[in-house]
Amino acid sequence: MPPVRGGPTTRTVVEDPSTGCRGPARTSVAPCRCMAPKTRVAKTKQKRAGVEAPVAQDVALAAPELRKPVSSRDDSWAAMDAIAGENAELAELASRARSLVTVNTYSDNTVHAYSGAWRRFEAWCQEHELQALPASPMAVVLYITHLDSRGVGREALITARAAIAWRHAQHGFESPAAHHLVAEVSAGATRRRASAGETKPVVRAHPLSVEELRTMMPVLPQVRLKKRPREANLMRLCLRSQLLAGWHLGRRGDELVRAEISWVHAEGDGIRFTTTSEKRKPSGFSNVMMPTVDETICPVRALQEWLEASAPYRHGVTRLWCDVRVGDDGEPMLVDVLGELIAGRDPDDELPPSLQGESRAEVEANLRANALTRVNAIFRGRLQQWMKLAGIEPISGDRRLSTHSARRGLTTSAREAGIDLEAIAGHVGWGSLEMAKLYSDHRPDGHPLDALNL
Repeated sequence: MPPVRGGPTTRTVVEDPSTGCRGPARTSVAPCRCMAPKTRVAKTKQKRAGVEAPVAQDVALAAPELRKPVSSRDDSWAAMDAIAGENAELAELASRARSLVTVNTYSDNTVHAYSGAWRRFEAWCQEHELQALPASPMAVVLYITHLDSRGVGREALITARAAIAWRHAQHGFESPAAHHLVAEVSAGATRRRASAGETKPVVRAHPLSVEELRTMMPVLPQVRLKKRPREANLMRLCLRSQLLAGWHLGRRGDELVRAEISWVHAEGDGIRFTTTSEKRKPSGFSNVMMPTVDETICPVRALQEWLEASAPYRHGVTRLWCDVRVGDDGEPMLVDVLGELIAGRDPDDELPPSLQGESRAEVEANLRANALTRVNAIFRGRLQQWMKLAGIEPISGDRRLSTHSARRGLTTSAREAGIDLEAIAGHVGWGSLEMAKLYSDHRPDGHPLDALNL
């Protein structure tokens, strides 16, 4: 058959005797793309026949493509271990690579939440004799329906789906939670609750205004701390600078309790605060707090006073804000409570039942998240006591006093002052304007069509 010319290249057209179709000559043994339907069906059945699901009840519900890994990640790890062999250094690098892929792409709190949600899904599957990994979309649909029947909130449903997708991605499987029926059932559960009046109001932090911030400063000495007067005064300086820095920077409470001295640097008249690893920003994020005209709420002055007062008692403690206790010599001593909680556990200690079977990287992330939660709770308790002493009460029943009150207060106050949402998002570090809107309680007065003079 003569060659067919098309442009500058030449390709030979041949006829496939098995299918009767014509096309370019093939150098591989792959079947023709337009093979007969019976041939495609037969080959698909042969391909699927080699896949066995360990639980018979779940096989009929599972999509075949979800029962087979979409990548060879597990094979890659096995190949990496084979390369490492008995070389201790290469084995350590292989372990570190696993940690970077499976855990360090997420924050400790996210890993903590996802691993807990996954364990609950895994236990439910075992109870009902269903396969958890890889799970079928129908199993996830039934699980989401189960959670809805128990009155679980919308956020918990979202976390459950995200955790299932997270665990499947770790093992190279397609996520069954991405199936359209899972999304439709989840959305239907939300709509049903809304129509039935079962939707619980979303409780958010009370936005701490500038006026409320000012009223808090005079009552700071009244904050009750179980310490001697000398240590209590130091602790109040710490609490004051922590709140004011958090408000002016718009930072979360967990960022404040894990901050290091190395995170702060003088920049002109202000102080630059750089987080080494930020949520959704592994490379970190930094912003600057500037001096204020009102010295009672000046974050720069408050931080400088705390650093100067605490310097003689640090003794190598690098945590920026920490606890103050009495040392063996009777003098004040700074204590890194978060560091103690993280380092206080021997790696060889028996793990809690809830963490047994997890990878070492995930266990460490869970333990760090638990420690952070405990220290953040101490900060929140002192902050709530301080706000109540100043007579600050939530503006409505769906608001509460928390460490997020500072961040929400900055956003709301800036919006009320007419500052652009994009500028606020850039200062705080949000990647979208939607997040800035979510943190703002500011609602413009009047009707949106008033300016049209209709």
